[in-house]
Amino acid sequence: MPIPADHPLARTLALRDPELAARAAAAFRGTTELAELEGLVELLLNRESSATACSAALRSIEHDTSALVSDAVVASLANPFPSIRIVAAQEVVRRGLLAEAGAELRRILHADTFWQVRRSAAWAIGAESGDAKWDALHAATDPHWRVRYALAQMLAKLDAAEVMPRLEAVGGPRAERLRDYLSYSWSGTLPPEHETPDPVSWCSFWDWDPAVLARNIDRLGRGGRRLALDTLIRLVNHPDERVRAQVVKALRDDGKPHHWADAIGRLNDPREDATTPVADLVSGFELDRVEEVAKFILRQESPAPAALAWAIAQVGKAFPAEEVEEVWRASRRKPDVSSSTQ
Repeated sequence: MPIPADHPLARTLALRDPELAARAAAAFRGTTELAELEGLVELLLNRESSATACSAALRSIEHDTSALVSDAVVASLANPFPSIRIVAAQEVVRRGLLAEAGAELRRILHADTFWQVRRSAAWAIGAESGDAKWDALHAATDPHWRVRYALAQMLAKLDAAEVMPRLEAVGGPRAERLRDYLSYSWSGTLPPEHETPDPVSWCSFWDWDPAVLARNIDRLGRGGRRLALDTLIRLVNHPDERVRAQVVKALRDDGKPHHWADAIGRLNDPREDATTPVADLVSGFELDRVEEVAKFILRQESPAPAALAWAIAQVGKAFPAEEVEEVWRASRRKPDVSSSTQ
């Protein structure tokens, strides 16, 4: 028996048509029909739905407080579109779903590649009650100043006696500048001047113009770049792709295991907008070279988290897990490689 044209199931069929989904979702705004609500949730959670359709679905279910819709809102924090993740974070706060969304909000704050999404997560975490709100302090180390500024606006509304000790525990130059800003906001006293190392002090070929810096590195020639590798590695996260490309070229030409370990270790912050992914950095490596670098990292006393994670991921691929025992004995510690050898 065909479904009547005015039946909710017939109307929700339009949500499955990519060309009609956004308009259909908007037409269901404020609906109380269970079939339509379920269709909107299905559209929102479909990884192939467009950002426009997901946005329309979120608007159309904003009135509903059922568990079905609440769960969908929390799940939308992992939506592939940054604009939807931002709206989802705002909805989590409006709906009072901070406890349910806590783990995902923290993942976003620590690892989302879009600063706008991280800022929304910081605002949401800062709206939590009790000590949970202090998890937003991770934003004090964020590479983007707008995320740090959003945190500063939140912290400025709190008691300085509570904020300052916690910010001091975060550490790092970004958190230090944030403390200076807040101190000035609260007291009106200018902060002390902090000496900022001039890149020229450690990089003889430095130039603030990325094009000139890339040219200077190129003019070093292969021999000059080989001699300057320790310096070049400090530029592996340079904002300009031309500079990063020169660093990678020098590494591929003449990099030793300790150079590679240092470079990989510097690529440990997914929040950096401009960086060379570790996978791209080591793409095309021969297995024996992967093995050499990975074992070097595993032998290090305190390898950088990104370098250690990469090295552990090579166990069972570039060399057998049994060989790691030798590395453990040499380094006097035993990293967890179980996830890489299962």
